Amino acid sequence: MAGEDFMGTLNDYPPQQYKMIYEKIREIGKVFPGTLPDDMGRLYAGLLADSPREGVETLKDIAYGPDERNLLDVYLRKGTSDKHLPVIVFFHGGGFVSGDKSLFKNIGYYFARHGILTVIPSYRLAPRHRWPSGPEDVAGVVKWVSLNAEKLGGNGSRIFLMGHSAGATHVSNYLYFNEFHESGGKDIAGAILMSGAFYDGKDISGPCTSYYGEDSCMYPSFSIIDRIQNSSAPLFIMYAEFDPPEFDYQSILLLNTVYNHYGTSPFIKRIINHNHISEVMQFNTGDNSIGPDIISFINTL
Repeated sequence: MAGEDFMGTLNDYPPQQYKMIYEKIREIGKVFPGTLPDDMGRLYAGLLADSPREGVETLKDIAYGPDERNLLDVYLRKGTSDKHLPVIVFFHGGGFVSGDKSLFKNIGYYFARHGILTVIPSYRLAPRHRWPSGPEDVAGVVKWVSLNAEKLGGNGSRIFLMGHSAGATHVSNYLYFNEFHESGGKDIAGAILMSGAFYDGKDISGPCTSYYGEDSCMYPSFSIIDRIQNSSAPLFIMYAEFDPPEFDYQSILLLNTVYNHYGTSPFIKRIINHNHISEVMQFNTGDNSIGPDIISFINTL
């Protein structure tokens, strides 16, 4: 692990258009109203519609498990002769109860355009599927990628897991609960955790109980902060300037816990001008707030 903050590069998007988006994000502030996904969707609709997709091939709805939601999409750059590309797997958020791979095509196109084989799965959702369905599905995707990366031009020894919000929680559960992987986490080259929830299980609250259950006495057993010794995979922890405060807290708690155990800090970044939704919508729109840093992280490992 390396301890430093990644510094973003200068943005290459139309300044005036993004000034308007950033002003709206600042106006909303560090809260998560129910309208936030729709509000951000309207703000980014034009940029996402015009985002570049040339040169990227997609493979859709590949099964990695038995459930109807155990499907993944693959994004790969056309015409590349490189057979050892790094692989990034992105697990979406949605409060454990919603979300779908089809909503994050921009992430697939962005990383594929930059020479990274990209896999975006859907996974089982609460309340029908509760703990530990999330890390079980992460394990299923990792197994599929390990078996199929080479034939797609990827390097099965350079698999990076990336999760946002609930997806980051599922990724972290996979890494730090030994029962979900067979190799002590050594099948993972690194993990990017964006605005993860409930690294400390005792903080579980609200509608997320539909995934974790109603028995609060069990919540501490879902924590990863007491299991940091179970994986030494390099981490890149991110959270947004306008995330609700609890996401700041969970990210900094994880940073400190990893540092206290290993004596070195994970990579960390507080994403300026973004909130919990815009931080994933901005990929492939010309905004360089996050993407180049993740690519740099991958290329250093």
